[in-house]
Amino acid sequence: MAKEMKTDNERSIRITMYILFFLLFLDVLFLGLIIKRTGNRTIPVALGVVFLLLIIRRFSVLRVVVFETSEYLLSLKYRHPLLQSKKRPPVLEIPLDKVEFCRIERRFQDYYLIVRISTSRGKRNFYFRLGILSRKQTGNFKKIVNEIQSKNQ
Repeated sequence: MAKEMKTDNERSIRITMYILFFLLFLDVLFLGLIIKRTGNRTIPVALGVVFLLLIIRRFSVLRVVVFETSEYLLSLKYRHPLLQSKKRPPVLEIPLDKVEFCRIERRFQDYYLIVRISTSRGKRNFYFRLGILSRKQTGNFKKIVNEIQSKNQ
């Protein structure tokens, strides 16, 4: 196995943020125009508010994921893209020999990283949302996952 492998989804999260900011701008502009120009505005305003809430919810679940492995350790870090701090404690940091399996699945439009570890209390699954990934980023994550699988077999 390579000395250290590291990948993240920062580029795709940044693109998603720009799209969400644009949609948020359009929604606020649409709401302003509807309120200003129409007499019966309850349905369009309600739809605009629902759309606004969906955009805000999507903002809240965005996470930059840093996935790295060293010779003996698997580390996974999460951070919100609007927070400036790049130093975050790992969400998951375990020895590679405890990893039973690791894989990437696509559900709807988001990718998920699934890690199963074996502990003294049994087996435990961890699910991490990676978000929307490009083919290159998916390939980078799968490369690390394949390295982990080959190391543990």
